[in-house]
Amino acid sequence: MTSDKFKIAYIDDNDAQIRSFQRSAGQEFNVIKVPLKKSLDAVVSNIFDQKVNAVVIDYDLRDGNSTINYQGDDIFKKIVERIDNFPVFILTSHVKEAERQSIDINAIYDRNAENFLKRVRRQIENY
Repeated sequence: MTSDKFKIAYIDDNDAQIRSFQRSAGQEFNVIKVPLKKSLDAVVSNIFDQKVNAVVIDYDLRDGNSTINYQGDDIFKKIVERIDNFPVFILTSHVKEAERQSIDINAIYDRNAENFLKRVRRQIENY
């Protein structure tokens, strides 16, 4: 890890997706896996304890984890309540569903979106 890399928290219920994101973003960012916890507030506290520059969240967190009662957009809401305009991104394969449920459609990105990492970097730099 070099000191000039931005630190990104990544939250997903699928370990394969986490590893895939770490591989694709690892050259440019220091990607930190944030584990899911039963309590939404515990997850959000963990994110801020990591002192990250941005957060990337899977939308459908309950798909692979039936022990939690929140989704990615719930984490998104808690973060922006605490720090307005903080760089938070929701990744999903179900864009239309997430757009119907989410409060900020500008934060939702298709899991396979081109230039996603460039957008993350730009948001961090402009924050």
